[in-house]
Amino acid sequence: GSRGATAAGATATAGGRPRFRAKQRVRGKFQGDIGGVNWFRGTVVAVHADGSCDINYDDGDEEKSVAPRFIRALGEAGAAAADEAEEAEGAAEEAEEEAE
Repeated sequence: GSRGATAAGATATAGGRPRFRAKQRVRGKFQGDIGGVNWFRGTVVAVHADGSCDINYDDGDEEKSVAPRFIRALGEAGAAAADEAEEAEGAAEEAEEEAE
């Protein structure tokens, strides 16, 4: 059947290849599947057949099987938009961290 040809499957791959790769620098929406709203920089450590990725975030957190819709490659337009949103929300917090 055509069960595998879902919209989610289309987002997970580009030209039949996984959209992301191990060691790629990305921004992930932490706990996006349960309503998380914050994007954090991290590194892909594994890519699964369904397109989901395991991410090790720069702050030490880890997340398994993150759906592609919650991941943006650093340098993509989506990552830039996530950057702007995060900077608007957490500029003061980031300034405090850099001052330490």
